[in-house]
Amino acid sequence: MAMARLLSLDLPRTEPDRTLLLMGGGIVTPTVAKQAGGRMNIIRFLKYQHQEAKDVLNEIIVRNDTSESRSLLEKMSKMLRLHMQIEETIVYPAASKCFQGDLRKPSVLQSFAEHELARQCLSALESTPPTDEHFVARAKVLKGILREHILEEEGDLFPSLATKLGQSGIEKLGDEVARQLSKLEAESAPRPTSPAATEPPATKSRSAKVAQTRRPATKSRSAKVTQTRRPATKSRSAKVAQTRRQRSTVRGAKGSRRQATASRSAKRH
Repeated sequence: MAMARLLSLDLPRTEPDRTLLLMGGGIVTPTVAKQAGGRMNIIRFLKYQHQEAKDVLNEIIVRNDTSESRSLLEKMSKMLRLHMQIEETIVYPAASKCFQGDLRKPSVLQSFAEHELARQCLSALESTPPTDEHFVARAKVLKGILREHILEEEGDLFPSLATKLGQSGIEKLGDEVARQLSKLEAESAPRPTSPAATEPPATKSRSAKVAQTRRPATKSRSAKVTQTRRPATKSRSAKVAQTRRQRSTVRGAKGSRRQATASRSAKRH
C-alpha cells in the first residue's frame, strides 16, 4: 500500500548514506546520515516525493475508501506542500540563476505557475468530505496537474540542472534544504481561516446588497410618483387659468355690448 510506503520510506541500499525518514506527523523529509558522512542528492529526493504523491492519489481514486481517504490525503498534503516549498525556495531560484539567458528559463516560471494551480486544487480537495461525490473527481484533477508537471521536471528541468551544477552543486542544494528544513516545513503549512473572521464581512455584504437593491427601488418609485404628479398638477393649473381668461373675455365682451346698446338708446332719445 502507498500508505505503508509513505510511513517507512528508505532509499535503495546502493546509497546507504541517503535516508528518508517520516517526521512532523507524516511529512517525508530528508536527513543527513552523519555516521556515513553522506550528503543528500536533492534531485533524487524530489523524485521520491513525486512518486509518493502519485501513489497516494492513485490509492485514493482506485479504492475510494471514505474511512482511509482522509488520513491518506492529510499525509500526502503535508508532504506535497513541503515539496513545493523546497522547490520554490531553493531549487527554482538555483535553476533560474543557472539558466540565465538560456531557453529553459521560461520553464522555471511555468513551474511556479503550475504549483499555484496545484495548491488551489489541493485546497479544494482538502475542503471536500470523502463522502462527497466531488472528492474523487477533484483527486483526479489534482493527479492530472501533477502528472504533467512531474513529466516536465523529471524529463527536462532536473537533468538540465544536474548538468549545469554537477554532483557537488546538487549536493550543496541538499545541504541547504537540510539546513532550512524546519523553516520550510513551517512556511509550507496552510494558514487556517477563522470562521469568525470571515462571517461578519459576509453578513455585512448581504446587508449592503439588500440595502442597495431596496434604496434605488424606493427612490425610483418616488421619482416616478413625483414625475407623474407634477405634470398633472401643472396641466390642471393651466386649464383653470385658461378657463378664467376665457370667462373674463366673455364678460368683457358682454360689457362692451351693453355699453354700445345704452349709447345707441341715448342717441335716439
